[in-house]
Amino acid sequence: MKAKNVVWFTLIIMALIGTSCRSPKPISENFSFYSDVYTLYTKANEFDTNTKKYIKNKYLVDLLVNASKNEQLGLYHQAIVDLLDALRFDTSKVILFGLARNFYFIEKYTLAFDYGIRSYLLDSNFIPTIELLAWTLLERNQFKEAIFFSNRLIKLKGRNLTQNDLKLHLNILDRLDNTYKSSIDFLTSIQEPKFEDFINSQLIYYYFLNNDTNNIINVVEKIFSNKEKIQDERYILLDLYIRNLINKGEYQKALQKFEELSERTSSENNLKLCDIFIQNLKRIDSTNPGFIKEFDGLINRKYQNDFRFHFKLLQMYFILDDTSKVYSISNKILSNDNIDLETLINVSYILYYNLKLKNEAIQKFQSFKFKFLDEPIFYNVLGEFYVNNKEYALAENAFLKSLQLDSNNYQTYSNLAWLYSETEEWDKSDSLYMRSLELFPDNPITLNNFAYSLIQRGKNLNYAGKLIEKAIKLRPDDPNLLDTYGWYFYKINDFEKAKEYIEKSISLDSSRAEPFLHLSLILRKLGREEEANYNFEKAISIDPNNKEILQELERQKK
Repeated sequence: MKAKNVVWFTLIIMALIGTSCRSPKPISENFSFYSDVYTLYTKANEFDTNTKKYIKNKYLVDLLVNASKNEQLGLYHQAIVDLLDALRFDTSKVILFGLARNFYFIEKYTLAFDYGIRSYLLDSNFIPTIELLAWTLLERNQFKEAIFFSNRLIKLKGRNLTQNDLKLHLNILDRLDNTYKSSIDFLTSIQEPKFEDFINSQLIYYYFLNNDTNNIINVVEKIFSNKEKIQDERYILLDLYIRNLINKGEYQKALQKFEELSERTSSENNLKLCDIFIQNLKRIDSTNPGFIKEFDGLINRKYQNDFRFHFKLLQMYFILDDTSKVYSISNKILSNDNIDLETLINVSYILYYNLKLKNEAIQKFQSFKFKFLDEPIFYNVLGEFYVNNKEYALAENAFLKSLQLDSNNYQTYSNLAWLYSETEEWDKSDSLYMRSLELFPDNPITLNNFAYSLIQRGKNLNYAGKLIEKAIKLRPDDPNLLDTYGWYFYKINDFEKAKEYIEKSISLDSSRAEPFLHLSLILRKLGREEEANYNFEKAISIDPNNKEILQELERQKK
C-alpha cells in the first residue's frame, strides 16, 4: 500500500533521568588536592628547620620538580620513579602522598592505599592524603572505610568544603545505602548558600529515584519561590514539576502553576509545557471534563495572536475528536499572516485528510503562495494535494516548480514518481523512484512506494521484495509497509505469510481500505469465501471510490 503523508501527533514520553553525582574514577584535574608535589613539599616543610637541608639538596629538588612535571604531563610511571628516588632522601608525608596519588592514577589502588596510609600515619590532619584515601577506598569498594576518611575530610575542611567534596561523600553514601536516605539526610544538613543549586538538583535526583512525587514538588517550588526569570537551562525542572502535579492528579494546580510560571520563562518553553498537557489529555479529561475549557480560556487570554499556542489547542480538540472546534481553530490559525510553513502544512493536512475538506484545504493553502514562494516543500505539499484530487497536470506543475528550487530534493522525486505511477507512466515513475533512492537510499516511504508500484504490475518482484524488506527493517511497525509486504507475498503465492502481514497491518490501523481488499483476496485464495466477502465489503464501506476496489469490482463482473 502506498504510504501517504497523514497527520499524526507524536506523544513524547520523556524519561526524566537525573544526573547522579556518581562518576567514574576522577581525573587529576578534578582533585581539589591537585597541587604539584614540589609545591606541597615546600609548603609542608616551610617552618621545619630539621628538613631545610633537604631543600638545599639540589638532587632532591630536581627529583621533586621532575616528578611534578611528569605528573602534570600524565607520565605517571616516570613520576613514580622520581618519587621513589626522592624517598631515599626524605620519607615525608608529601612524598608518600605523591607516590600514592600517582599509583591511584595508574589504577594500582593497593599501592596507592599503602603509600597513602603511611602518609596519613605521619599526619592524620593532612587533607590531600585524607581525600586521596577516601577516593582510593571507594575504588576498592571498601565503603565503610572510605566513609571514615570522607567524614574526616568534611570535618577538617569545614566552611572550605568544595562541590567535589560533596560529590565524593555522596558517592560513598550511595553505595552504603541504596535507599538514598543517608545521602538525603546529608544534603539537607548542609546550610551553605553556595551549594544551594547543587543540593536541590541532587535532592530532586534522589527523590526521583525513590518515586517521591511530593518531595520533588516541594523542592521545585522552593527553587521557583523567588520571582526571577527562569532560564532555559532550568526548563527541565519546570517539566518535572508540571508532570509530577499531573501524576498526582492535581490538574487544576498544574494549570494554575503553568499560568503563573509562564510569565517567567520563554514562549518556546511554554509551548513544550503545553505538550505535557496534550500528552496527558485523555486522562485529565476523563476525570476533569472542564479542564479543556479552562485551558482554552488560558490560551485565548494569554496568547490571543500567537498561532503556535492555538495549534496546541487544536491538537487537544483533535485528540478529543471535537471536529467543530478543530475546524474553527484551523480557520483562526490560517487567518494569521505570521504562520510558519510547518504549521501551515499541519493545519492544511487536518483540513484535507481528517476533516475531508479537500478543496477548502487547497484554497487556504494556496493563499500563502506568495509568502512561501521560494520554499520547495510548499510546492511538494501542494502537488500532493493535487495528486490525491486527481488533478494530475496541476500536481506535475507543482512538483516541477519544487525541483526548480531544489534539484536534489529526494522527496520531490519520490512524489513525482508517485504522480507518474498514478497516470501509469511507468518508465518515468521507475526512473524517478530510482533517482530519489540515489539521493536518500534509506527513505522507507520511497522504498515502500516503489516496491508497491512494482508489485502491482508484477514486475521485477525479486527487486521489489528487497525494497520492501529494507523498508520494513527501517520501520517494522508501519501499517502501510506491512500491507505492501503482505501484498508482495500474495504476488509470489505465499498466501499464509501474506495473510500474517496484512492482518498485522490492519491490527495497527483499520482505517484504510486497501488492506481489507488485499485480505479479502488472500482469503479467497485460501478458500475462505465467507471471510473474504466480509473483508471485501469492509473495504468498500471505508472507501467506495478506491481505485483498486473499483478495478476488483470490474474483474468480478467479467
